[in-house]
Amino acid sequence: MSLAGPPIYEAFAVAETQAEQKKIPKLVCNFNWLQWFGSLTSRADSAPERKTHVRAVAQVASIALTPLPLGSVPAGIYRVTYNFRVTTPGSVSSSLQFTLTWTDGGVVQTSSGAAETGNTTTTKQMGTMPIRSDGGVPISYSTTYGDGGGAVAMAYRLDIVLEALALDTA
Repeated sequence: MSLAGPPIYEAFAVAETQAEQKKIPKLVCNFNWLQWFGSLTSRADSAPERKTHVRAVAQVASIALTPLPLGSVPAGIYRVTYNFRVTTPGSVSSSLQFTLTWTDGGVVQTSSGAAETGNTTTTKQMGTMPIRSDGGVPISYSTTYGDGGGAVAMAYRLDIVLEALALDTA
């Protein structure tokens, strides 16, 4: 759905009545502008809202289960998007796997991407997961890192974005 453009050729403020136009008028917002502002509000209310972004750079080990930095977590439907990429190849083979953990209906849920075993700077993985999460329970992430133990450790960058799509209301 696209947002209509503002009514730029309409007066922003007009006299409330014809009689008031003859004296210093009390100005009110033109009806077309009110409609346009109202459409902005409803569009903004229905749009996904980014709740947090995690960026981890120069990682050379697994990341233990870590809650996303959200403060309180309202119950609802979220979209989690992640992206990792090898930034420094290891001197021997390596692997990396991303896992998301949350609670839905009191049951712990996990979703993991496949372990990426490439060992070049073009080795990457990205994914988007819609989840339903209980309120008051963290949404967490972890990585599983495997390195063959060579002289140079594989390093990677990880980005995670969490968006609220539809929060439950009481």
